[in-house]
Amino acid sequence: MSGVGGETVGMNVNFAERAHNHNWKLDPIVRSLLDTDFYKLLMLQFIWKNFPKVHVTSEVTNRTVSVRLSEEIPMAMLVDQMEHVRGLRFRRSEIIWLAGNTFYGTRSIFEPAFLEWLEKDFRLSDYTVTEQDGQLAVCFEGLWTEVTMWEVYGLALVSEMKTRAALSTLSELELDVLYARAKTKLWEKIERLRAVPEVRISEFGTRRRHSFLWQEYVVQVMRVALGASLSGTSNTFLAYKHDLEAMGTNAHELPMAVAALANDDEELHASQYRVLELWQKSYGGELLIMLPDTFGTTQFLDGAPDWVADWTGQRCDSKDPFVAGDEYVAWLTARGEMRRRNG
Repeated sequence: MSGVGGETVGMNVNFAERAHNHNWKLDPIVRSLLDTDFYKLLMLQFIWKNFPKVHVTSEVTNRTVSVRLSEEIPMAMLVDQMEHVRGLRFRRSEIIWLAGNTFYGTRSIFEPAFLEWLEKDFRLSDYTVTEQDGQLAVCFEGLWTEVTMWEVYGLALVSEMKTRAALSTLSELELDVLYARAKTKLWEKIERLRAVPEVRISEFGTRRRHSFLWQEYVVQVMRVALGASLSGTSNTFLAYKHDLEAMGTNAHELPMAVAALANDDEELHASQYRVLELWQKSYGGELLIMLPDTFGTTQFLDGAPDWVADWTGQRCDSKDPFVAGDEYVAWLTARGEMRRRNG
């Protein structure tokens, strides 16, 4: 496929043939531990630094109960994929890239001691997979540093295995038509985005992707067709492989877990600001994007210390973005007026 200035996408995958010819013992879905959202690595370093001995339990369940996953995804096949992931280790070249690259304009954002631990000592926790009422549930238990990275790997595995199950019912001709339509739909969206070049786009599809190959194809097409309008991708492996910006900072997991460590109501309320304080110290005042909606945006802003107004911004994740945005702007404006009065 040609792009801007005649540049071509450096990958021509026959998706139909790949999907049709699944006759090998194991076609790994996750082939690198970098195949995860970038924010998980930033969060992992934060956890390693501040909560290295905390023990947690995490579970991935299907909230769409009308989709009976266990009837589409054999439990034994999911376990095989998970065992493959648990056997992976960070490659030396990946560690060197993490050490030497610039992220969000900051070099050496990952500490040498953390990278050494990541290369030599990082392991994923044990897990259990159970089946009940047509559903699969995957539970992870261990140190928080061992559990946290499973989130994206687990979701990506289930998502692609569901894709593979659906594709297995189609002939090669039907698969060819399916991907032809998908490419057309993708290009239609890209043409709409090219009409507004001032809009910056970041790709964040890893955990819900159709497949790794399709995600990689989409990222490459976007890179060629959108040029500077593509800010980057959240997928660390694709950023590493295709020399793109790795995007993402942190997620709701951090304030939720820190809240769970609280001993009383006072500590519970303060925990949502404590996690921001620890994050700010851990990253030297960089990457200051907060998630005030974890326990409700309004109560978060009502009780926030003055220094929270110095953070770069918020991510509106579970509230009408116009309502949440106006609320945040009004709060910042009021804080600015208070500071002027007290100055």
